[in-house]
Amino acid sequence: MKKTIFFMIILILIATILISFSSNTYSINLDENQLIHLRESSAPVIYKNGILFTYKGIAKTVYLSGSFLNWEKLVPLMQSYFGVWYYFHKQSLNEGQYLYKYKVDNFWILDPMNPEIARDDYDQSLSLLKIDNKLTIYEKSPVIDNKTKECLFWIENKNASNIYIYGDFNNWNPYQFRLTKEGDFWTIKLKLESGKYGYRFIVDFDKELLDPHNDNIKLNNQNEPCSIVVVP
Repeated sequence: MKKTIFFMIILILIATILISFSSNTYSINLDENQLIHLRESSAPVIYKNGILFTYKGIAKTVYLSGSFLNWEKLVPLMQSYFGVWYYFHKQSLNEGQYLYKYKVDNFWILDPMNPEIARDDYDQSLSLLKIDNKLTIYEKSPVIDNKTKECLFWIENKNASNIYIYGDFNNWNPYQFRLTKEGDFWTIKLKLESGKYGYRFIVDFDKELLDPHNDNIKLNNQNEPCSIVVVP
């Protein structure tokens, strides 16, 4: 009896660790340079900076398509040194359920590592990917919508109480545009006319920063460095 209880406790601890590890990937940035060393495949894993799809099997080509791509294109998977095919999806997705399939050497198959399956409007079985919380992928700043001319500026800062952005687009008025905090990120959308603008961030009213995710830098009229955004 004591042995049975002991083994049950061990199993619960292992399950807790596995669940904790799975959920923690939401807050982890995956190093894409390490994907070439993948040894095993799994169901899709959601990271802070994207979603990792993997497939392991003998094949000449492996592609992925799904509802998160509007079923409009086939994405080719790369192969690791150890034969694992992989694709890292780095686009923001809203909370919800998404369907997908792999195309392995011209044959469509379900994800063998994912037990979650759903049916589409044509009663076809497809693998199911669930996004429990909106996934926002931040990579480069700003993100420009060419149609609406909206520019999404963002900066990561856990400890700041206030962050403002200012630049050529508001005559360098330092406290007109305050960013909104979303988790560890601060964001703001500004609709700008076509043109070239310099800008900087102000953190907690006393620290000025260039945009750390924007390599375009110039000197403004005061001969001070500022980040550059070009709106087409």
